[in-house]
Amino acid sequence: MTIQSYQLMAAEIAQLRDENKQLRDQVHRYREFMAALMELDRTTERVRGDEELLHLLSRILTDALAIVESQDGSLALLDDEAAELQFVIVHGDAEALLTSYRMPSDEGIAGWVVANQQPVRIENVGLDERFWPHVDQATGFHTRSLLAVPLMGDDRVLGVVEVLNKRGDVPFDELDEALVTLFCRFSGQALSSLDRDLPAAM
Repeated sequence: MTIQSYQLMAAEIAQLRDENKQLRDQVHRYREFMAALMELDRTTERVRGDEELLHLLSRILTDALAIVESQDGSLALLDDEAAELQFVIVHGDAEALLTSYRMPSDEGIAGWVVANQQPVRIENVGLDERFWPHVDQATGFHTRSLLAVPLMGDDRVLGVVEVLNKRGDVPFDELDEALVTLFCRFSGQALSSLDRDLPAAM
């Protein structure tokens, strides 16, 4: 076998290893997604009061982060009367400073998600004119990339889930967006089924 043949074989083996790694990663995310759906169903059934509701909201964010392998994120609920988004659940480095923080519901990327009722995936927020830097300035957190998805229920926006800075500092991809969007759709329906005014409940 010639040197060129060995090189071609080595390249093919490397490609197969890379493809296998990608497949394992996708299978892992699908499993996280299915586990999140089952946990959502179980947790929703246990909601009786504010404590259980907060646990459900925290579970939604925890599972969204697990699906995309990120540790920083937030769940903000829309307060229609005040025209604000309130960060009810926060996980990660900014948790202590960002929890209960309020921002105008028409500002930033989260405001764009509310207005358009669509997810948005951004690789570098510093290059996006929609980015509202006040939250990072208030908390000292540094947002690099993000995936923001609306929580929808009864054909209205209940809030926004944001997952930030994927582990390994790699950008969120189309599968991340699809899985988190679908999970938030189920979550929004589950929250709507509780028949509660979520911002008022907080």
